[in-house]
Amino acid sequence: MESKFLEITLDCGKILLAIICASLIGWERQKLEKAAGLRTHILICVGACLFTIIGLKITEATANPGELLRVFQGIATGVGFVGAGAIIRQGGYVTGLTTAAGIWVIAAIGLTIGVGAYWLAIISTIFAFLIIHFIGNLNFIMGKKDNTE
Repeated sequence: MESKFLEITLDCGKILLAIICASLIGWERQKLEKAAGLRTHILICVGACLFTIIGLKITEATANPGELLRVFQGIATGVGFVGAGAIIRQGGYVTGLTTAAGIWVIAAIGLTIGVGAYWLAIISTIFAFLIIHFIGNLNFIMGKKDNTE
């Protein structure tokens, strides 16, 4: 009974960490009024985390660890589809690339949390936020039009 409670608590902790990590990146995207904002990033990260948790449970229940790899493959395919929807070409400009990349990173962070690599997820979230936020601001300061938002 106690080990089941601990397992449930750890799984809930994974989901909470996914929400926190995705919120940081999603908040930045929402603030800039991008196509994929706070809710989208949180949902994708939590979904990836959940798929991974379930994949781990399936792997524990069977002798075939290839099951988890299929979960990862499915997430990568699905997130690629969502990311492609965020990319728009308008004349000579392409927009949505950073949003699509943010969605991809959030899915990877969700997978990372799902397999229990918490510090890696936290550090990756910090790096992704710094990249999205400060490089975009640096381009603005330098007077360059960043058309890959």
